[in-house]
Amino acid sequence: SAVRGPWLMRGPNVAVGKVVEGLSAHVDLLPTVLGVLGEWAAEPDVQGQDWSSLVATGGTTTREEAFTETWYLEANRAAVWTRMAACQQNWGPRPDDGFRTGCFDRTKDADFRRPRDNEPLMSRLVAWRKEVFEASAEFRATVAAPDLEDE
Repeated sequence: SAVRGPWLMRGPNVAVGKVVEGLSAHVDLLPTVLGVLGEWAAEPDVQGQDWSSLVATGGTTTREEAFTETWYLEANRAAVWTRMAACQQNWGPRPDDGFRTGCFDRTKDADFRRPRDNEPLMSRLVAWRKEVFEASAEFRATVAAPDLEDE
């Protein structure tokens, strides 16, 4: 999964040299791009936010938290990010590759080296992951895992 990546835009209705601060998520891409194009009409089943007004002027998003998860190469991990903190958890059997389960201060520990107590945020992550995992059970039952040795 990719986190802390830049999101660069160029084109009509995109302010030159403006920066949008704050959190965004992959689910915000579609609403924002369609908003910039003047084609976005909020859909009840779409989770993302339309940040096109900020793209036109600069500013800060209002997203309070962003969740990530990956099952890539047998990983079973998820994280929740806020502006100040992040908590991440490993649920899978994947061997230790430097991933640290715990909560971290994003302002003072950007490399996630010093875990700290943040039980409310970790509980939010665990609840979200359970909800997503249960909601995806039907889908997961219909999809065969790829045989990566043959790829």
